Amino acid sequence: MLWLLRHGDAAPATGSMADAERPLTEQGRAQARAAGVALARLGARPVACLASPRVRARDTAALPAAALGVEVTVVEALGRGGFDAAALAAPYGGDVVLVGHEP
Repeated sequence: MLWLLRHGDAAPATGSMADAERPLTEQGRAQARAAGVALARLGARPVACLASPRVRARDTAALPAAALGVEVTVVEALGRGGFDAAALAAPYGGDVVLVGHEP
């Protein structure tokens, strides 16, 4: 099974900060922690958590991954869009959490 998560609330872009470097806000961190709790309550037992390389997605992934006992693997394709989610998850041979952005 694929579990799809969008990154939590992130700081707005500023002139000095690249979009890819936008960190989570406190609300975004709370959302990510809540996602981990929700996934655990739903019985999710992923074997992997794949995340976009953008800071807000990596930071979002880290919180539920820790709660679920899996490592985060950064996957460049998740930061670009146009990827095949099933193909990304297939090599892991089990349930996978994908953390990225809106389509």
